[in-house]
Amino acid sequence: MHAIVAAGGDPLDASWLPARFDADLVVAADSGLAHVFALGLTPDIVVGDLDSVMPADLERARDLGARIERYPADKDATDLELALDLVRGLGATTVTVVGAGGGRLDHLVGGLHLLAAPAWSVMRITALAGPARVTVVHDRAELTGTIGSIVTLLAVGGSAAGVTTDGLRWTHADDELDATSTRGVSNEVTRTPFTVQVHTGTLLVIQPTGGR
Repeated sequence: MHAIVAAGGDPLDASWLPARFDADLVVAADSGLAHVFALGLTPDIVVGDLDSVMPADLERARDLGARIERYPADKDATDLELALDLVRGLGATTVTVVGAGGGRLDHLVGGLHLLAAPAWSVMRITALAGPARVTVVHDRAELTGTIGSIVTLLAVGGSAAGVTTDGLRWTHADDELDATSTRGVSNEVTRTPFTVQVHTGTLLVIQPTGGR
């Protein structure tokens, strides 16, 4: 099952608007509801403390039959984390997070680390943050990108071992990337699709221009 999770913060970059956003489940994390409507989608669930969602958007969601799950403002998880936990519980296998930039640096950094959490490893997660596409890789992923476009590999949550790539200018062959290293920054696509594999650990595969 494919779920779209719309986070609050920055609206989806215009470069993504020609894309089709078909999904089996659409979940808005608080003010991410505005992004859902901007994409012409119908929300199934709105989740969060609802401190930043526009009242008119929330009323529209109710009228469309969306389920509203309100949490206290004093909570230990962001609205995005609540949304990811929800879609995992409902059986999502692939997730596209839109509006993942968050609008604030702490939200962006925290959100990227959140996406890489082992708790979500049962799901294939891709996030659209500004013009960038971020793919979380716990094992192996086949990705697309224009020849010559930039690809960065970053280990998160600790070192990533057994990193192997195919279709990138600087090849990794059973390498180890440390979470504090910039070795994986600014690689280039030489063939599409290209593959990224990791044996242990987690990688964020960042395409700053979305593969364009």
